[in-house]
Amino acid sequence: MRGVPSRGFTLVELMVTLALIAILAVMAVPSFRSFIANQQVKTASYDLLAALNFARSEAIKRNQDVTVAAVDDDWVAGWEVTSEDGVLKVWDAPGDLDFGDSPTSFTYLPNGRVSGGLSAAVSVCKSEATRRIVNVDMSGHARLSRSGACSG
Repeated sequence: MRGVPSRGFTLVELMVTLALIAILAVMAVPSFRSFIANQQVKTASYDLLAALNFARSEAIKRNQDVTVAAVDDDWVAGWEVTSEDGVLKVWDAPGDLDFGDSPTSFTYLPNGRVSGGLSAAVSVCKSEATRRIVNVDMSGHARLSRSGACSG
C-alpha cells in the first residue's frame, strides 16, 4: 500500500529558504548602494556634459553668448542653459551629490570658445562612488574623465 504523496513545502523547508534569502540580501545591500551612487554620479556628469555641448552648439548657431550656470549658484540644485533670448533648457541634478569647489558657470562665445579663455572643470562626486570630472578646455570642448574614489 502506498502513502499519499507530499504536496508543497514543510514549514522547516520554507523557513530555511527564507533565512538563506535574508542572508544573501544582507550581503548584497552594500554593493547595491555603491552601484546606485555610481549611477547617480555618472548620470549627473553625462547630463552636465550634454548641457555644455548643447550650450556650445547654441552659441555657434545663434551667434551669441550662451551660458551654462548652476541654479542659485549651486550645481546640486541643477543647471540651466540661457542666452539673450532667455532660458533654453534646464537640468535637475540627480540625488545628493557633491560638486566640490567648481566654477558656477561657463559662458560660450559665438565662436564656440569659453569666455575668459581658461580651462576649468566640474567635479561630480558622492560617497561610495567614483569621482567624475567634466573638463572644459580653452577651445570650449567638454570631456569626461574619472578620478578615483570619492571620500566620505
